[in-house]
Amino acid sequence: MSVDVAALERLARRAWPARETEHRSGWELRFADGFSRRANSVLPIGDAGGDVGSMVDEARRWYRARGLPLRFRMTPLAGPGVGGSLRELGFVPADETVVMAGALAASEHEVGDVVVTDTPDDSWVDLQHRIAGAAREPVAGWRGILERIEPPAMFASLGSSAAGMAVVDGDAAGFFQIVVAPARRRVGLGSALMDVLTRRAIAAGARWGWLQVQTSNTPALALYRGRGYREVYRYQYLVEDPSAVGDTC
Repeated sequence: MSVDVAALERLARRAWPARETEHRSGWELRFADGFSRRANSVLPIGDAGGDVGSMVDEARRWYRARGLPLRFRMTPLAGPGVGGSLRELGFVPADETVVMAGALAASEHEVGDVVVTDTPDDSWVDLQHRIAGAAREPVAGWRGILERIEPPAMFASLGSSAAGMAVVDGDAAGFFQIVVAPARRRVGLGSALMDVLTRRAIAAGARWGWLQVQTSNTPALALYRGRGYREVYRYQYLVEDPSAVGDTC
């Protein structure tokens, strides 16, 4: 299975849609009411088409008008000199994330208590919020992203202990927000959720899956590697104020 960065980024845009997107000189500016760094940051694509300092000032004004700090999400799609230019302007790195992909395989592991719906009802949203806490703020922006998803999505919960979701886009399934209550971790609940979501995704036509994990989340990395997922690329944020990094999505 061969998957490139550009293809995964296109899938990610559809699975995690911003409310506003503007393209300026090769930079993609995204806004989603403050929830999710991915959907509220600049994605540089290729080399900057103008003076980087002036482009940064313009992007800063764009985000300031929307009440947000300026953040850049640096992927392999960025030109080789963009990151260095941003660092010279005072931007510092924060939170590296691994994007992984792998073939989907149905598991025989049955978990009868997992509930799956095709919409994020209030009970699913509340469960996610209780487990993840501040990482799910602001709720309005988060709900907006979920409501804008166009490909078929599924939302799974396991009692009051775990929740997650998947978005099936053609033969690809993206898995997001797999969370487990702290007191119930390392007993297989995350794997159980993935089993159910994977079977549902295969039934919906998906043949391979992808997901993203922070490099600091070693238990999750081990879980997904054990399921056959392998690293495709990494990305990192460049920020002006490290205290304003925000949530993990």
